Amino acid sequence: MTHPKFGLIGYPLGHSLSPFIHDNLFLQQGLDYRYDLKEISPDKLDLAWDELLSEFQGFNVTIPHKKAVLKHMETLASPAQRCQAVNTILRDEAGQCQGYNTDVLGFMAHNFSYRDRDVLVLGTGGVAQTMVFSLIEMGAKTIYVRSRNLAKAEALVAYAKSKAPDQDLLAVDDTILAKGLEKAPGQGRIAPSYILNGTPRGMWPQVEGLPLEEALLRKFLERPELLGLFDAIYNPLATRFLLLGKSYGKAVLSGLPMLFYQAYYAQEIWLTGGAKADEAPSQLSEHPFILDLMPYKVLESWPMKLILTGFMASGKSTIGKSLVSKIKEDYQRLLQESPVAYKGLPEDLNLRFVDLDEEIEKREGMPISDIFRTRGEAYFRAVESKVLSLILAELGSVVLATGGGTLVDSHNVDEVREAGGQIIYLDVPLEETLKRASDTSTRPLLQEDPDAIKRRYEARKSQYDAVSDLHVKADRPVSEVTDKILQSFGLVLKEA
Repeated sequence: MTHPKFGLIGYPLGHSLSPFIHDNLFLQQGLDYRYDLKEISPDKLDLAWDELLSEFQGFNVTIPHKKAVLKHMETLASPAQRCQAVNTILRDEAGQCQGYNTDVLGFMAHNFSYRDRDVLVLGTGGVAQTMVFSLIEMGAKTIYVRSRNLAKAEALVAYAKSKAPDQDLLAVDDTILAKGLEKAPGQGRIAPSYILNGTPRGMWPQVEGLPLEEALLRKFLERPELLGLFDAIYNPLATRFLLLGKSYGKAVLSGLPMLFYQAYYAQEIWLTGGAKADEAPSQLSEHPFILDLMPYKVLESWPMKLILTGFMASGKSTIGKSLVSKIKEDYQRLLQESPVAYKGLPEDLNLRFVDLDEEIEKREGMPISDIFRTRGEAYFRAVESKVLSLILAELGSVVLATGGGTLVDSHNVDEVREAGGQIIYLDVPLEETLKRASDTSTRPLLQEDPDAIKRRYEARKSQYDAVSDLHVKADRPVSEVTDKILQSFGLVLKEA
């Protein structure tokens, strides 16, 4: 018996979570169906079309084919018609192709409430266009479309207005945003309640990227009118864009739920012959486990490098060990509670904790204080940089506790960025760090006079702020700090 086959076309494809999602949705429903990846370059799409139709009953479409497949569609569902982009195709009984856009449904199924809110969309590509039309459906008040190239933003706004003439839409660039940000209320002020990233800026491994100039983004984040940030990127689990939002106390959402829900709706279309194509999105509470497990699948596919920085005695090692322990415990609990044995998941996560100072002491065969005393700080810093590079180059995910001076060196920061690392600043008041450190005399900094320690603390505090992606107040219980960090990365589970 031949079972229906489904898949994904795109170019290039590389790692994809789509097989994990679809295979396990089929498994959960007791269906022995296949889902395959098929990489097709743009110049080969038309030549491969008949073969695709003979091979797949339905398939997903990703970059760069979402618009190119339009000419092959006999019919288009309304979201695909409005967006002029297709991400899901169904071959009906007559062999004709029906085009759908479940990206819109995926966005709407799990996101903020945008009704009567001003929203700033960053980007003008296919993802941003999906966001714009979804926001129109969701009743947004004013939609600002931002691009570095104002003409591109104007083109998207003009197209969206042609489909929704009553919608308030404005094209902006950074200059317009900066001016609008400073204007008084009622006088052209730009004060969005939400900012949405529809660009690839910040995607792994270039995790240092931001979709908006940093100084301008921070000005928006300082405003109480801004409630939250959404990023369509799901790799890394939290982009620098979202982590900065968390640092300012804003609500944040990654693209992982959107990815799941668009896949779920695509599968509903395939299995019902399109009967559920236009149903209102729901939270799909009957499918929590696949969505809960997806962050761990991301960790397996794209190693996470979390780098903890902060002054001496800020709790880097303690928090680092707690993070690894909690992530692994939650993962095992999910595996045990899952209704079926899901495909594509390891028995245990390839994740470990490393204390940089301990690794240096093992290499040198002596305590850090003795290295400083016998060989000097310059020697220590050279060894520190070398060991840091070796740890970052290792396979698998790692939570790394650095020394207080490690990321003061810009070369070390560059090493972290090149490895796709994300920096978490554990901020503890000086009085608390001195209290914590008073139980030992082995720390080199404690040999300085109190005024020198204070000056060094203030200088480093600004340096930590400048390089960090996530700023966390760490003068709190370990469990609270741990959950705060994991929540920022979408890795906190509800208690059983």
